[in-house]
Amino acid sequence: MTKTLVCILCETRAHELTFDNFKKNVIDELNADLCLSIAVKPNYNYENPFYKLAKYKFLYDEPDDFGDAFDYAYNLLVKDYKHIDYNREEKHIHWRNFLKIKDQFMGGVKDNNNQHPGSAGILIFFRWFLYKNIIENDLHNIYDRFIITRSDYIYQLPHPKLTIMNPNNIWIPDEEGYGGYTDRHTVLSKNNLREYLNIFENFTYRSHEYFLKMSKYNRWNLERLIKLHLTLNNVDSLVKHFPYVMYTVRNIDGSTRWSTGNYNSNLGYYIKYDSEYNSANKYKDKFINSNLSIDDFYTKLIL
Repeated sequence: MTKTLVCILCETRAHELTFDNFKKNVIDELNADLCLSIAVKPNYNYENPFYKLAKYKFLYDEPDDFGDAFDYAYNLLVKDYKHIDYNREEKHIHWRNFLKIKDQFMGGVKDNNNQHPGSAGILIFFRWFLYKNIIENDLHNIYDRFIITRSDYIYQLPHPKLTIMNPNNIWIPDEEGYGGYTDRHTVLSKNNLREYLNIFENFTYRSHEYFLKMSKYNRWNLERLIKLHLTLNNVDSLVKHFPYVMYTVRNIDGSTRWSTGNYNSNLGYYIKYDSEYNSANKYKDKFINSNLSIDDFYTKLIL
């Protein structure tokens, strides 16, 4: 029997709006367990339902500057150079040099000369942090499928069953690519988990290769970086797309690191990206008009 672990990165935001929908359309639909790989502040609400539901909780005290978190990751990684065919002193470039490459894939790291906007760097760190904890807790030998996602989605349709999504592929929603692949949701298997999550590991162990490739372009976002990363890991050909049936939301007093969204008075909350909302509703309407079962509807679209 296939076992699935759903992993939420960075934050458990918007639970007042999304939790019931998430549990019904993802956790219950896929008979999955929940894992959190998140930052926590002193005032973190440990009573929120995502935290209480999670079987695994990988917590990192949120720093004022995520450069401290990258230093922590980097120092652990360089200790492992002895296990890799690299000469550390001659071959590697320190991670902070990547800040010189423009323009927003390392947001969250403070730097007087090369500050990136946004928060994409935080997502890179928590991908590394998640994979570190998966390995240390042997979860890659317990679970067959892994979903990397966020807590502030509302699903207009149930998540596609993983039985119709080939485990040899990396499954990414078909919108919000911004020149690459959306960072907001991905379906993986234990066979391609590392190749997707190990961006920062490769910034360390293959630093010259990544730095050289990235230095040729000056408008990097996380979406473009993910596509490059999968290409350099020789798994880009494995990427397949499935319908984007969910959209991100923000409560009236909810926090955000990037898009504030547009308030929808009918729904009573902010829709963070109209394009997501439109895509999710498009697929909902298509399903309603298809007269197909939900499994047949998805099968027809993705195979």
